[in-house]
Amino acid sequence: MASNPTPDEEVILRNRIIFDTRSLRKCYRRFLTQSVDHLSQSDLTTAYEQFLVDLRMVQTNLEKHQLAYEMYLRETAIYKDECNRIEREIDEAKADIITLKGDLEQAQLRRKNKLEYDDLAKQINKHSTRRDTLE
Repeated sequence: MASNPTPDEEVILRNRIIFDTRSLRKCYRRFLTQSVDHLSQSDLTTAYEQFLVDLRMVQTNLEKHQLAYEMYLRETAIYKDECNRIEREIDEAKADIITLKGDLEQAQLRRKNKLEYDDLAKQINKHSTRRDTLE
């Protein structure tokens, strides 16, 4: 059973996927061909130029890799910020819900009291006033 890779292993795997080592190996082979003693000056010059081209390709790949890594870091930071923002909003929403529940209970209590008051007022109005009963 394979375990989940750690973040460092994940970065290494991503780097291997992003950075193609073929150009580096090709550059290394070109370098080795230059070190052979039996090459003529023109062959040596050609091999040197090809080596420089391959070296520039490796440099370009490394720059691409660095840009991809920086993008990964920015995306990670943005993701963490977004997670923190969402957690804050959830906490704020929970606090709002608690406040609104209290407001709802108070409004329900006021309504209940008003209805009771209205019922009592109706019952009182059914009876005649004291003045009428004294006369």
